[in-house]
Amino acid sequence: MPRTTKKNVLVPENQTEQEKEAVVQPELTAEEPKNEIAILPIESLNFVADMKIGTLTTNARIIRDSIKALTDNFSIEEYIGNPKKAADRKAKLNTLAKQMNDARIAYEKEWMQPFNGFKDLVSESVNLVKSCTIQLDGVVKEEERREKEAKRAEIADIWKVYDFNLVPLERIFNDKWLNKTYKTKQIHDDIAHIIDRITGDLQSIEQFGEDTATLKELYLTTLDLQATLRRGAELRENRKRLQEEEERKAQLEAERKAEEERNKQWAEAPNAMAKIVEQRKEILGENAPTYNVDFSTHEVTEVQPEKPKQPIEKLFDFYVTMPIATLAKQCGIESEPILMRATMQQMKDFRSAMESNGFVYEKSSYKGYLLLDVHVKGSK
Repeated sequence: MPRTTKKNVLVPENQTEQEKEAVVQPELTAEEPKNEIAILPIESLNFVADMKIGTLTTNARIIRDSIKALTDNFSIEEYIGNPKKAADRKAKLNTLAKQMNDARIAYEKEWMQPFNGFKDLVSESVNLVKSCTIQLDGVVKEEERREKEAKRAEIADIWKVYDFNLVPLERIFNDKWLNKTYKTKQIHDDIAHIIDRITGDLQSIEQFGEDTATLKELYLTTLDLQATLRRGAELRENRKRLQEEEERKAQLEAERKAEEERNKQWAEAPNAMAKIVEQRKEILGENAPTYNVDFSTHEVTEVQPEKPKQPIEKLFDFYVTMPIATLAKQCGIESEPILMRATMQQMKDFRSAMESNGFVYEKSSYKGYLLLDVHVKGSK
């Protein structure tokens, strides 16, 4: 096991006691300083360190427990209404906290001082080692690069043996083939499996018919069969939608032309009918019947001549009291006049009829209308 000497220097494990003593207590000469340390070969260096954990005597735990008991039983109600007492207690607690924290910082600096010196020495040594290993790493990596290039050339020769030109080697190359532990037989097996998979995938793409060529190009670019199949389904669906859209447009165009032809026939129909009517009038005279033709149903109906319309005469509202109402009135019985509605001619005929039958009337108004108060001639 490594151990430390009285002067805590680096000591190789395989040295004799005499060599160790020579290192610990070198012979003093005029040319050699008293504290000089012997330089040892790298191969014989073995890192040694010996640390004795120090002790620190303090009453921090007692203070911690006392403060904890204080805080557990602390009640702010004790200080409400007594700000001076609260300020004094606050000052004492702050002073205690500052004393403890200042002491911790001072002791921590003193405690860490020897370790920080040790840390700096180790860090410097590690950095010196790294400056060497970085250069050595360049040599190692350059050799690894040459080995991988040689194996890459070997893999290229293996690829040529299979005479497969649908994809380049770079498309299916696997970097694990360059590892020293990956054998040539494993590379042969991997390449044969990849070629079989590509060939099988291309056969699966044949089902897409007219899209086969496009999908094969896509597959040979990606070597992703599932993505290629999804693209094939998408192309098929797109073509279906395009076909349906073309058929819909063709149907709309056919309907438009049919409508245009019907409109043209309807536009020409009146002229044709007018000619037919004129011809019939020439043959049958003015009394020749007229017909309507429905060109969509080919239905023909005769047009009946319209009868002359009678003029609409204005109607007038007026009230009439009957002779019996006059007799009732003489007896003190009230009655309502009768509302009548008639044309002017009807009113004239009504007046003549009353006079012919021995009735007379007197004109007045009732509710804003004409009132004829009728009674038997000579009864009043």
